[in-house]
Order: sequence, then C-alpha cells, then structure tokens
Amino acid sequence: LVLCAGAGAVGLAARSAGRDDSIAAVAVADKPANIAACHFKSESRIAALKPSSCNSLPGVPPRVAIWGDSHALAWQPFAFGWATAANESAASWTLDACPPALGYRGLRERSDPLGICHGFNQLVLEQVKSGQLETLILAGRWLRYLYALPDSYVDSNDGADPAWRDGARASLTSGLKATLDEVAPRVGRVIVLGPVPQLRQDAVRCLESGQARRCALSRAEFDARAKPVLGLLSALAAGHANVTVLDPSDFFCTREECPVARDGYSLYWDNNHISSTAARHFLRDVLAGSAGRSAAVTTR
Repeated sequence: LVLCAGAGAVGLAARSAGRDDSIAAVAVADKPANIAACHFKSESRIAALKPSSCNSLPGVPPRVAIWGDSHALAWQPFAFGWATAANESAASWTLDACPPALGYRGLRERSDPLGICHGFNQLVLEQVKSGQLETLILAGRWLRYLYALPDSYVDSNDGADPAWRDGARASLTSGLKATLDEVAPRVGRVIVLGPVPQLRQDAVRCLESGQARRCALSRAEFDARAKPVLGLLSALAAGHANVTVLDPSDFFCTREECPVARDGYSLYWDNNHISSTAARHFLRDVLAGSAGRSAAVTTR
C-alpha cells in the first residue's frame, strides 16, 4: 500500500521566492533538539542503543519507534507526534549513513569495515524482537542508497564504478527485505517513509541569498528519480499486510516544482534533511486525512 499525503499545491511556493532572512534564521536550528545526546554519528562505537531518557516520554517504554539514518533523525518529530496522538512514548534509533537494512554493507565513501552499521541494526532488531512496539517507522535517504541522485553528486563521492553501485543497490534491497521480513510479524504496523527531494543548494543559503527559486527542484526531475524508488519500496512492502509506504511527494512539491520553503517556513535545514516543522506539518496532514488516493492513516 502506498499513500500519497500532502496539502496540495495551494500556497506551497507562495514564499519560496525572494530573500527571507527570518525563515533562514529559523531553518538553521529547525531540527531535533536531542541530536547531540540521542543520535549516533557514523564514527560512533556502539555497544547499546541510546537510553530511555531519549524517548519522547523519558523513561517510558516506547510503543512507537523510528529506525534509520540521519533522514530518520530528521523525521523524528513525525514519529514523536504519532506517539503523542496515540498517548504513547516513542524511541528514535538513528545512525548517520546507516539505512534500516539488515546486512547493508555501506556506501563507498562511508563503507562499514568495522561493522558499525551492521552492529547498530542488529541492536535495533533485538529491541524490536522484545515485542513492545505497536508502530515501527522506517526512513532513510533512499535516493542516495539507490543511486537515484544526479551523476555529478554520485561521481564526486563514489567515483564511476558501476559494479560497486549495482552491489550497493542490491545490498540495500536485500537488506530492507530482510528487515521487513523480520519486523512485520512482530509489530502492529510498519510505516516506510518515502524519499524526499534533494535541493540544488543548501536551503539556508538559498533563503539568505534570495535564490530560493533557483535552488528548487522541478517536480518532473524529482518524480523521475523518486518514482522508481517508490516502486521498489512498494514491491518490498507488498508481501506484508501491515506495511505501508507513505509517499510525501505531494507535501514537498507542487505540480511544477519542489520548493525550498512553504507557508512561511523552510522545508529543510540543509539541502536534503527535512526541517522539524515540515515533519510535524506532514504528520498533521496525514492524521487529518489528506492522504491522497487512499484512506487516511490513523494512529489506532
């Protein structure tokens, strides 16, 4: 099941053009406040998951959790808000450049020779196996892991090695399948958050310089990269009745473009991590029932 959620095109790009230092000033810090204490960096040595003091209700066992990389971190307010709507506590299990894909071997520029990503994902899986979760949310920088970004970006980070890219795609695909096979029978529902646009430049810099329109991505370009990824995520979810792929494309894009800002706030804190305000507003729209072609998502 794929749900397309968003408030439509009305007002989406209304304030995305022109210099706006006030939006930029907020965007710099529009990210989860607990990053330093509750998110793992890629160089971390991880013996255990972050303590329960990092939960949305500190010390309260979670019934909701989000698992993934720094994009999952950016989506944390979505998960915490979901839990709040259900009067539950939520946990955030996130590690830089580590998608929620069991056995994933890592990107070239951040390969995993010490097994940090592998070990982290195993710790998360053991926590899921404890049987406490009702809702598990999976998020990642899917466009990056599946090499659905411009070649200029990929080449600068990975070089031109098609064999490596094919292997990385296969590793992500098989790893995410393994994750879903493990977790779907153990939780009430799994939500996979679909890909978000990557801007041409940093959002804050675009807003400060008055070049927000030039930094925006065309909807056609984003769809060309995102739709195959959504197709893959949907195919992986298809074997599990309790797994939903939630497509945020219509929230972050109009029919013509994917702007930097909307309704007086930046959609990103850099060029690819969504702002906390965007995550909360997307959740608001999902829970309000503006979920595109399918039925509204509820927390129960």
